[in-house]
Amino acid sequence: MLAQTPAKEVRKQILFVDENTYTLKKISEHLSGLYDVETLSSAQECLKLLFAQQLTLDLIILDMWINGFDGMELAKKIQRIPHYKDTPIIFFSYYIERAPEAQSRGNLFLPKMSLREFKNDLQYFFAYQSNV
Repeated sequence: MLAQTPAKEVRKQILFVDENTYTLKKISEHLSGLYDVETLSSAQECLKLLFAQQLTLDLIILDMWINGFDGMELAKKIQRIPHYKDTPIIFFSYYIERAPEAQSRGNLFLPKMSLREFKNDLQYFFAYQSNV
């Protein structure tokens, strides 16, 4: 489970939301050595969790479509929760045609291609965040 206190942690805390349980499993396997990853398979679960608890999250990763729920709309709802308004959101999706839309709202978009590349992209992301 993700940390609920603002105590200093070496490992980054990531919430990953995707309806595809296979993707969730593979992402967890690939990232668990570097990060603490919580996975959820629905937008409703995500909102319920985030409204109920003030988690210490370094990053939220969303698919563009989660059980018929638009990931962009989910991102807006998350960013309206005061505790998460500054939490970075990355979209990780096959819907590459929506990349410009995600980027125009200040979010990063990574296409679902290679999990190894995704892991590398996250390392670059966190390195960049540390230097900003």
